[in-house]
Amino acid sequence: MKKIISIIILICLCISITAGCAGKGDDPYREGKIRVAAMNGPTMMGLGQLFNEVCADDNHKYTITNARTADIINAGLVSRTIDAAAIPANTAAMLFNDKKIDMQVAAVNTLNVLYLVQRIGAEDVNGLADLAGKTVHMPGREGTPDASFRYLLSQAGVANVNITFHTDGTTIVEGLRQGLFNYAVLAQPAATTVVHNGSSKEVLNLTDEWKKYNPDSDVVTGILVVRRAYLTNNKPTFDEFLQKYQESVGFMTNAENLDIAAQYVVDMGIVPNVSIAKNALPKSGLTFIAGGEMKILLTDFYSVLLAQNASSIGGKLPSDGFYYI
Repeated sequence: MKKIISIIILICLCISITAGCAGKGDDPYREGKIRVAAMNGPTMMGLGQLFNEVCADDNHKYTITNARTADIINAGLVSRTIDAAAIPANTAAMLFNDKKIDMQVAAVNTLNVLYLVQRIGAEDVNGLADLAGKTVHMPGREGTPDASFRYLLSQAGVANVNITFHTDGTTIVEGLRQGLFNYAVLAQPAATTVVHNGSSKEVLNLTDEWKKYNPDSDVVTGILVVRRAYLTNNKPTFDEFLQKYQESVGFMTNAENLDIAAQYVVDMGIVPNVSIAKNALPKSGLTFIAGGEMKILLTDFYSVLLAQNASSIGGKLPSDGFYYI
């Protein structure tokens, strides 16, 4: 009996030691499972092939959620119901610097997707200076589009532009269609959608404007982040997911796959038809940049925003611990 009791005590001690090794607050080993979320738009597009694979397998170890707003994703990261997420680049820096979420950035997944669009019949805009005294509609206050556009207006010396914010691009698309709005900064595929429905035209690609002032850097719209607590005991799973994500982006950006990729975009509920998807995909800035190149790209982008409006990235450049390399 004493021997049995001793064995039980020894087992309990081993369990305690094993649990202690995980670290207080760390996620447990999850048997290859990962829960991923992306915003409904370009950051979700790159996941198209992988999302299709997950949907076809009821027992797949990956869960991929298409979220309507960044707030939904941020709440999931805080509550630990989401392990990794594609979110706006500047938002990630803010959350990291404000210590709201202990996370790292693993890849840049979206470069510029921003376009200035004008309602057909409105006064023509040929450059940012023509926006003086006008109202521009935009989704997402304090997101990457907001930060980038304000920077460009400042560089162009245009101070009196009224920016009106909306929860997402859907309201803006409808406002342009109904003739209620004249100008908007929209990401793809929303920009292509308003052109497709005949209400508006694209007048400026904001990358072209950015390059006037920063020829050696790019607008970084979206990045992939992962919670550090999840990484502690699930790093091999995350690394495997990263590989599959990169393969998915490669598939979605290959012109030879455009028809299939466009159908995936429709299946994910991002746009209503294949025609819009086929036109929007090549303009959606889909990419996969990791490692040292990712850090250089983001540091250059954040440095521009820091000089313009430090609060847009949380007051300072993220430390080296921000980068998953």
